[in-house]
Amino acid sequence: MHTDTRNSFALVFFAIALCVGSLFGTLEVRAQNATHAPTINRLSHLNTLATRLGPGMERRLSAGGANMFHLGKVLSDSSVMRPADMSAAREVLHRALARSAARAQAAPFTAPGNGPPLIPVSDSSLDYLFSRISGFTQSETSTAWCGNNVVVGFNDSGADVRTFVEQVGGASFSGVAVSHNGGRSFAGLPFLNPGSDPGTFLGGDPVVACSDPSNFLYASLLSHATFDDQGNVLAVQTGIAVNRSRSGGLLWDPPVTAVVKDGSFNFLDKEWMAIDGHNPNNIYITYTNFADRSTDPACPPLPPTGRGVGPVIRIEIVSSKDGGASWSSPRVLGRVCNTGNFDNLSGSQVVVGPSGEVYVAYSRESPGRSKLLIRRSTNGGRTFTKPVVVGKAAMASAVGSFLQGGFRFTGFPSLAVDNFPGPNRGTLYMVWTDASRNSVPDFFTFQSKPYAFGDIVLSKSRDGGTTWSTPTVVSPVPSNFTGAGRDQFMAGVAVDVGGNLAVCYSDRREDPNNFLIDHFCSVSHDQGATFQDIRETRSSWAPDHRTDFLISPRYMGDYDTVSSDTTGSKPGFFSSFQVQNNGNPDVFGFRLVF
Repeated sequence: MHTDTRNSFALVFFAIALCVGSLFGTLEVRAQNATHAPTINRLSHLNTLATRLGPGMERRLSAGGANMFHLGKVLSDSSVMRPADMSAAREVLHRALARSAARAQAAPFTAPGNGPPLIPVSDSSLDYLFSRISGFTQSETSTAWCGNNVVVGFNDSGADVRTFVEQVGGASFSGVAVSHNGGRSFAGLPFLNPGSDPGTFLGGDPVVACSDPSNFLYASLLSHATFDDQGNVLAVQTGIAVNRSRSGGLLWDPPVTAVVKDGSFNFLDKEWMAIDGHNPNNIYITYTNFADRSTDPACPPLPPTGRGVGPVIRIEIVSSKDGGASWSSPRVLGRVCNTGNFDNLSGSQVVVGPSGEVYVAYSRESPGRSKLLIRRSTNGGRTFTKPVVVGKAAMASAVGSFLQGGFRFTGFPSLAVDNFPGPNRGTLYMVWTDASRNSVPDFFTFQSKPYAFGDIVLSKSRDGGTTWSTPTVVSPVPSNFTGAGRDQFMAGVAVDVGGNLAVCYSDRREDPNNFLIDHFCSVSHDQGATFQDIRETRSSWAPDHRTDFLISPRYMGDYDTVSSDTTGSKPGFFSSFQVQNNGNPDVFGFRLVF
């Protein structure tokens, strides 16, 4: 195994530059005719919804969902994002994107430090175009790899501002970058196409999937508002949107709605998406629905004491059998009614096995602990088995969901299935963070609770998810580590055509004080029996995540992903993740080639 660091810059960058130029030509026409008013706050209704759904609502949300609520508050300030000269701002943006495309063709930009270079996915030069007070944040990555084409989706506050500057109609918090040389180099598009409807907001939480080198899908959180001529909100909707690319990620169709609900009483969050590799017309999306309790007759009435005032929380799934042209009604896979004690149900992931079987994993959380659950369908998602407990976890940290450094953390699972020919075809792998093995007293925590250090653990199933192996630590604390413990978090898992397994995650093992962060991949050639650790970052970085006022102050994202070639034409993995250089969060990638 070796890390391919060749600086191969294909003509894809020239093609992307042409596509971006074409896109902006279209946007100029839209800008002349758009009814979109710069003063519209598409997310103002979330301020009311947070109150309706009860105390602690934002604590239960995914990072992407919490950001949408935060942005709703920020945009309520009439002084925010009001450039006096929009045409001048647009000219600045166009020049910067042209320079970005030229640099991408000429030479790579790599993060500082020694060792194998990281591959830049997002362009840090775009992060301070419009303000010295607030930069932009790129994080929470999803990667899809088919043949020579790799597409990375990520949350991008800069994309939101760029849609505002361009006046395209809708707004997009979803960023996208494209490689047509196997992930050796990337060029970024200015934003994921939100369409021309001024009420549309693509809220990030990206999930990217592909069925072949041409066809990619991108799922995002969706909020939609309808306004009168004075900008007053008439109706609001919450949903999951899907954009399609038929050009390997170069151009994206406007979003279509996979599921939508009344946004005054619901909020759809933390979606995931999978394509059936044997029938690409079959697409599945899972998500969490936070709903006003009065909307769910399956939940008993509130007791006279008033306990259980939180939202009803459901894991739901929708499916398409015609490539995304139409979608089924939602099916409920899990429900929690009494959420007064901050119980939660979230972090769903869906994968499709080699025979078309559908697996959905999710986390059932209670204060301090969680269960990792999975359900299976063998009839295309019409019915599912009862939930199987894969494992349990103690929540990391000591102060709810915040790790050392003040950023939020969740214990969501990551799920993968071996879909390639071989003796391990159909094997399921799940990874998550468990903090039950090491904790230390902490003077400043609530009720003197100890600080618990999380380990990435792995469990696998060879019988379709019916039984699971005892969870084992993927990468134990190194013997030469001198600190009290180290955090591991945001794990992703993938299997390649050779049956190799990769588990990639953020890790603080390089710092005995448990503050600085690195990214590691642990690779196994024997289905998880043994692992080789590979440090992907060349130098550690500090979590300085409060440089962007469009981002919740405790935000750093909930997940990063690792992917293999879905087509099975190439072994190896591509890992994408956030790195913060000098307080500026950007997305980088790393190729693992066998």
